[in-house]
Amino acid sequence: MGRWFKPLLIAGLISLSHAIPASAGLVEDRKVCDGGGAPEPQIQACSRLIASGRFKGRDLGITFNNRAFAYLMVKDTANAFADYEQAIHLVPSLADAWFGRGRVLAGRQEFQRAIADFTRAIELQPTLGRHYILRGEAYAAMGDNQRALADFEQGIRLDPTNSPFAYHGRGAIYRRSGNLDAAIASHDQGLRINPADPYGLASRAYAHSEKGDQSRAMSDADEALRLNGNSSYVYLVRGLIFSRSGNTQRAIADFDQSIRLSQDARAYAWRGLAYEQSGDTYRAWSDYQDALGVTTGRKDDREQAQSVARDRMAVLDAARRQPQTTQVASVAPQLSMAPSATSQYTPQAPAPQVAALPPQQPHQSVAFAPQGRRVALVIGNSAYRAVPALPNPKHDAATIADALRRTGFQSVQLANDLTREQMIERLKKFAVESDGAEWSLVYFAGHGIEVGGQNYVIPVDAKLSADRDVQFEAVPLEQVMASTDGAKKLRLLLLDACRENPYANQMRRMVASRSIDRGLAQVDSDAGMLVVFAARHGQVAYDGQGGNSPFVQALVNRMLTPQLEIRKMFDLVRDDVMAATSRKQQPFSYGSVPGNEDFYFTR
Repeated sequence: MGRWFKPLLIAGLISLSHAIPASAGLVEDRKVCDGGGAPEPQIQACSRLIASGRFKGRDLGITFNNRAFAYLMVKDTANAFADYEQAIHLVPSLADAWFGRGRVLAGRQEFQRAIADFTRAIELQPTLGRHYILRGEAYAAMGDNQRALADFEQGIRLDPTNSPFAYHGRGAIYRRSGNLDAAIASHDQGLRINPADPYGLASRAYAHSEKGDQSRAMSDADEALRLNGNSSYVYLVRGLIFSRSGNTQRAIADFDQSIRLSQDARAYAWRGLAYEQSGDTYRAWSDYQDALGVTTGRKDDREQAQSVARDRMAVLDAARRQPQTTQVASVAPQLSMAPSATSQYTPQAPAPQVAALPPQQPHQSVAFAPQGRRVALVIGNSAYRAVPALPNPKHDAATIADALRRTGFQSVQLANDLTREQMIERLKKFAVESDGAEWSLVYFAGHGIEVGGQNYVIPVDAKLSADRDVQFEAVPLEQVMASTDGAKKLRLLLLDACRENPYANQMRRMVASRSIDRGLAQVDSDAGMLVVFAARHGQVAYDGQGGNSPFVQALVNRMLTPQLEIRKMFDLVRDDVMAATSRKQQPFSYGSVPGNEDFYFTR
């Protein structure tokens, strides 16, 4: 989401030209609200102006617009969106409000709606380059490179010296089309405007790498990482460079970092190729499956990565069917994601073939593990739209998914920021995959709520303005549990959804007798179903100080401990979390594990 808020940050503030009602306090607030300084004081000043009741019509609309801009600066997109809606309602001719709402929609990956808003801003102010530039980025995200290129070119014509983002957007399109010299030249122009732009440096590194100049590519990528060590895109590009340079382990480490920061189909596909190159076809298979499950990111990049995943899975499956005589040959590190006339994926080296198994290398199964077939669905909902975003769920989900793959799960589907429709569709598909598996596991991190004694997990598009909305906008926990029903031996639900819940306070009570609790109610489950809450009923789960919550840190640590039986393992997780939180958070388990055998995450 961040790329929609970094470029063109000064765009969006408007000053009032009308006389301000007589009041020294209002005069000062008007100055702060219009000034574009620190966002928190600006939000407070604009809020006081709105609450004063002194402003109407266009003046009030401009005040909402300026407060929306300040909300964007602190990434409070829900409040920003609401204020832009008010500004547009009050002043339909306010181009900056249409532009700002388009930015929020693009950050949510609602690109069609964003393009409509950017187009309206262009109609109202056709000489401002920034409107074309962000519309071009939205077109590019949808895979419409021709329209994107036209918008970037127009943005550069209108504002040739202040918009490095347009040059880098244009360069990315040139790279995708295979015009690498033009891509590098365009990135050079953008970096002359801002030499310390990590996105521009990483983009130029990508183009250099595609051209085969890994030395220059690595220099740019290292500098980009020095400037921004928390960029998923920079780690993705550097991982690709390491892979092409033959440094498979460093490549995998960078792809790990990229995935932890933001799920990208390319990171999964390329890490899968790196695992194949190192001989670990089991993890490669898992990564290819995860690549196919990604629904976010640029359409053409995602589709090309998923084409790689499908192609490699077909080759691995062919190798698995002849385990005594074949294995997958080493995968060449020279990868290209540029489209070709025959395929969306074109390796710069000959396509890998299934080759005879060398005597010194044992065959690695890509479909079976010693503990039988184990499958998992991992969901991390962070980018809530109607309430403030949660920082940790997507990171926790990525960590859990990686740990499950390391313990031998054959299929780990990772999905972030799902709407209700997407979540139900995921659960339906996972229910099919669970059929006949030995283990079926679902992990959910995000918001959960209990209404009238029933538990729900909350998708990112839920508004929940009234208690009756829950059944239409949230997903019953029973439905999540039901997706594991087909497993033969063990069903697991790990629920990290006991955070302080903002929905409970904002919901109108339409049924007076219906209770709305901040936590979750206890769960009744059948034999063979174990449900683990990150915090017991009445407690709040902590997000922690690092990249993962105390619950996830403890869970992963114990999950990766060999020969730790699952009943004992969850007891130790409980003890670890209680120790880490000074006994303020106690994970709690409901249900039971079949008693006729022992179960281990890692044997």
